[in-house]
Amino acid sequence: MLASSAPSVIANPVTNSGSYRREIGQVSFLKMRSIEKFLKAAFGDEIGKIFNDTAGGYIYALSDVRNCIAHSAGKVDGAFLAKAKKFPEFANLNIRDKLLLDGDLVRKLRNSAGLTGAALLKAVDEMLVRGD
Repeated sequence: MLASSAPSVIANPVTNSGSYRREIGQVSFLKMRSIEKFLKAAFGDEIGKIFNDTAGGYIYALSDVRNCIAHSAGKVDGAFLAKAKKFPEFANLNIRDKLLLDGDLVRKLRNSAGLTGAALLKAVDEMLVRGD
């Protein structure tokens, strides 16, 4: 008997269509762009404002810093500069500079994740309460 190479799908496509689509690769939450796109598709365009309006939009800086560390060994590259230069902590960096983090910046980035996540949960909860 041949072993199946099909991935094991746990979610029921009828009762849990979002989870099912994520499992089969139709929906991805690996990039900020994708996260925003799919949250807007599920909950409306207004939810996208949360990313910019919460914690000064530093959730984007967190994503940029993470990518710089993971993909460029913490050395500033053009992709990082193009996105992160709008934040004052990164405005004076040049390509090939080391990305230096201090406690205040790390705290700001960490807090942006918690505050943005909480704001997203609150917005969805309010929609559910209203019956949207």
